[in-house]
Amino acid sequence: MSTKLPLTTPLAEDNSLFRDLYTRMLRQIQVDAHNVVGVTSSVDGEGKTTIAINLAITLANDHGLVDSGKRSGEILIVDCNPGTVGTSKGLMVESIPGLIHYLRHQYPVDGIVKQVFLPRLWVMPVGSSPFDFSPLIRTEVMKELIATLRERFEVIILDLPSILTTTDTLVLAGLADQILLVVRSGVTPSAVLGQALERLNRDKLAGMVLNDYRRPLPRWLEKAV
Repeated sequence: MSTKLPLTTPLAEDNSLFRDLYTRMLRQIQVDAHNVVGVTSSVDGEGKTTIAINLAITLANDHGLVDSGKRSGEILIVDCNPGTVGTSKGLMVESIPGLIHYLRHQYPVDGIVKQVFLPRLWVMPVGSSPFDFSPLIRTEVMKELIATLRERFEVIILDLPSILTTTDTLVLAGLADQILLVVRSGVTPSAVLGQALERLNRDKLAGMVLNDYRRPLPRWLEKAV
């Protein structure tokens, strides 16, 4: 998509700022239904899972996504972080079975997609041990899964691994329509962010989310957008 999101600065405890992020992103989502949005960061510890979860909750709370019964308005967040349980723990669902089990042909889609405390919000945990995660996401089965999910859900949010920790992130980002890059204010070095931006497909970069924003933007970050 050619339209870029302005740099946004949500605080984890301020729901109004998540609504602002959502409003800006919705302008792009409404262009094409069934969008897949990847949320990532340069390195671990920047708060990307928190951003992904809160964005999914905000989307699920918007009844305007349902258009006279023609659109489901259902939101799915997919945990793509093997070896962690952040998304499933944050949304209070069992961490297994999940994505890995489906890719191993052990469960059907309905067996790994779980509804949470909101009527239109669903989560797909990553599943069990991550030893074969990398080869599994590089199969046609993964591509076919995303295609199947597009037909069922209005918006799919992929909680991706951080960019500089694994090449899996770029593989998964290739399945998304747009990417949000989370940057932790005062923590992420400019050189690290620069490396991450070099690896991303900039055509898919919808914008950056400045997490824990407490002061005016550093000049280097303004120039990076």
